[in-house]
Amino acid sequence: MSESTPLSKVAVLLVPGSAKSDPEFGQEFRATVAERFEKEIGRPEALDQLVFEVVSWPTLFAPRLEDLWFRLTAGPTLAYHDLRQFMLHFAASAAAYQDRGRQSEIYWDVHSAFVDALARLRERAGPSAALCVVAHGLGCVMASNFLWDLQHARGRANDSPLERGETLALLTTMGSPQSLWGLGYPDFGEPIAFPAPALDRHYPRVWTQWQNLFDKDDVLAFPLQTLNDRYARVVLDREVNVGGFLTGNTPASHAFYWADAAVARLVAGDIAHLWLGMNEELLVAPTPAE
Repeated sequence: MSESTPLSKVAVLLVPGSAKSDPEFGQEFRATVAERFEKEIGRPEALDQLVFEVVSWPTLFAPRLEDLWFRLTAGPTLAYHDLRQFMLHFAASAAAYQDRGRQSEIYWDVHSAFVDALARLRERAGPSAALCVVAHGLGCVMASNFLWDLQHARGRANDSPLERGETLALLTTMGSPQSLWGLGYPDFGEPIAFPAPALDRHYPRVWTQWQNLFDKDDVLAFPLQTLNDRYARVVLDREVNVGGFLTGNTPASHAFYWADAAVARLVAGDIAHLWLGMNEELLVAPTPAE
């Protein structure tokens, strides 16, 4: 490996799927991805090559959702308390986010959270780090809209290849309801350009993949490949089984993608494949995982 040329890092952007996400969101997922990544590439500097940031959009919704829930439950006793609370966080957040689409202040506030997270990634991983986005639930819709706007020069973006989305190489959507949004578009919608059209200028011929992970028992998760030919060309649907003994075969599985070790290993495998390709000329032959 060259001593003068630093290895290129991967910037991993995590997008929560619910406004109910806790302050320590994604820690277990990050640890599992990092551990598996280190095994995959078999190099001592592995853990320095991944930089994680979370898009903190839930903080924009949480106080008002708590107030709304308090008002809605102040009257007669309602059945299915937990299910209603889940629906509140999903449906009310979705309605607020896209009530008036790009005319909505909340829409751009959410996208500003993406911009801020990318700025933090630029500072820690470098302005041209390869971008891997991992999104869940409603966060998949937000990530898709944000990346679409970046690719069509809408909204605010800082001036680096990473922050302009030019280095987008990996996208994992989990428990995604994005297909439902297709109802409002001709032929059920147009996917983002994937991989980023400018990626070859920064990292030619590297591994890229958009995988859409869904549990068949998760009623909010739908395939994307079957929407139309345009989606079929850029996304790979992959069925997974998430959740524990009590939740794994129920709609509650929607909440357990981040906690699933097999899902984290899938993401880590993609990142390792990408990283090795990015740094191929700087590396001696890597040691394969056992």
